[in-house]
Amino acid sequence: MSEARRAIPPGAVPWLAAGAALLAHVRSVGAGLVYDDAMLLAGNPYFRDLGNLARLAGPGYWESLELSWRPVATGVHLLEFAAFGGSAAALHAVSVAVHALCAGLLGRLLIVLGLAPGPALLGAALFAVHPAIAEAVTLASFREDLLATAFLLVGALLAARGPGGPGRATALGAATALALGSKESALAFPAIYAAVAWARGRLRPLQPWIPSAAACGLVLAAYLACRFGPMRNPAEAGVPPIPGGIPGLVAADLWILGEYARLLAWPATLCADRGLPETLPAAGVALGGVVLAAGLAAAWLSRRRSARVAAGLAWAGAALLPVSNLVPLSVPLAERFLHLPAVGLAWACAAAVPSRRGAAVAGAALVALLALRTAVRAGDFRDDETLARATLAANPRSSRFHGNLGKALAEKGDLAGAMAEHREAVRLMPVERISRLNLAACLQNAAIARLDARRPEEARPLLDEAVEVLAPVARAGPPDWKGLLTLGSVEELRGNPAMQAVCYEAALAAAPGRPEPRRLWARCLLDAGRPRTALAVLESAPPLVRGLPEIAALEARARAEAGR
Repeated sequence: MSEARRAIPPGAVPWLAAGAALLAHVRSVGAGLVYDDAMLLAGNPYFRDLGNLARLAGPGYWESLELSWRPVATGVHLLEFAAFGGSAAALHAVSVAVHALCAGLLGRLLIVLGLAPGPALLGAALFAVHPAIAEAVTLASFREDLLATAFLLVGALLAARGPGGPGRATALGAATALALGSKESALAFPAIYAAVAWARGRLRPLQPWIPSAAACGLVLAAYLACRFGPMRNPAEAGVPPIPGGIPGLVAADLWILGEYARLLAWPATLCADRGLPETLPAAGVALGGVVLAAGLAAAWLSRRRSARVAAGLAWAGAALLPVSNLVPLSVPLAERFLHLPAVGLAWACAAAVPSRRGAAVAGAALVALLALRTAVRAGDFRDDETLARATLAANPRSSRFHGNLGKALAEKGDLAGAMAEHREAVRLMPVERISRLNLAACLQNAAIARLDARRPEEARPLLDEAVEVLAPVARAGPPDWKGLLTLGSVEELRGNPAMQAVCYEAALAAAPGRPEPRRLWARCLLDAGRPRTALAVLESAPPLVRGLPEIAALEARARAEAGR
């Protein structure tokens, strides 16, 4: 132990851990804005207006396209867009820097908890380079996971110093508020802070903790009142329950726990879309049960011999609870959810490793192998096609990534390959609207290419298939205005103006505040020689829509034709 203490100064541990994180993830700075980054960040005008900072606590927040209220993470994106103009390299560099900060804070926390520098560095480095959390670091739109971890680690360091006075209580409340404003997984903070204080021997007596508990309690009450009150998004209520009732839910939770344990122990196969299988494998459910029992037993048995091991396991368990799918999530299983739990597991491993030369050599070799795997994983995020192919290699049943691959192939001009991928996406998930919309749009583009090449006999079957694909979308409730618009444009190509007008009118009824259906229906009415009806449609538009140049031009045309 003395040799390990002499080899690494305690003050160097946070810096070395942060450096390991930077080296392992530096390749991700060259990644593109893919997957959710493309939709939520690159193509989102919300982040181009710094004035939206004032809308983070009002209805205008939902224009950010987020489904959950995460004002701190969204505010950080607004600031970095103002500073860097949406540069992909800058967005990724910020994520890498935040993760490096988390690794450094963990290294500091382990030193404060009394671990020798060698084991403390090993634990922080394992967290810094672990491939299972590479997704959270490489995709800028998943920054909320990193921010929640960073603020909770700041809170943990404050808790490790003991209850303190009003100043520390205020700081702890502020760190908690920032963590909760980053992501809901920070709801694990009571167990996390208690585990840290217990491991440090500062939990008892409880009375001095009353100011800190009160500060955090007020923060929690305010957050819950806002998050599930005025800032609750109705779209969150649409997550279907897991079939099978309580037994089905328990089995799914155990299977998810087993998958997370497998990812942390053996991160050979990584995947950006890990949905629940149609039938849960009994072996996977049993593995989850074994992991749960082993974790509880290890925490119980080590509570006296090594409270730091038990506390680390408690952190991991508490962090997994909000993402364990006890309350069904729209994404039941995702690698990015492991960022916060991995802190506790790395802490437990560090506390359990002896300060010996052999352990240090083995640990260094393990960190090097994991860092190499993380660097390789970063290459999967180079562009949408690369990520889609990597994901489908691990999960061929991912309808989402068949669709993503289809869009990437269409952008390259490979319409045949794109149609094949979109058809597979619809086959795998026939009730998913977006898959049908993507396939119909691809069929429409392929038909237009054949019409331009003067091959109408080849275009007709494609247009007929597009109508068939969109029929369930058009009939479903509530009506999908995008699907109706696509169907209308397909009917136009089929030479069916009556159905075209019906589709556009229905799209406008479904989305009266959107300019696209109003513009297309008005244009359709003008082409049909009905300028007065078109003028009425345009004049009834909301002021913001009516002021758009395209709408104004159509209105001028309608007035001119109606006055003849």
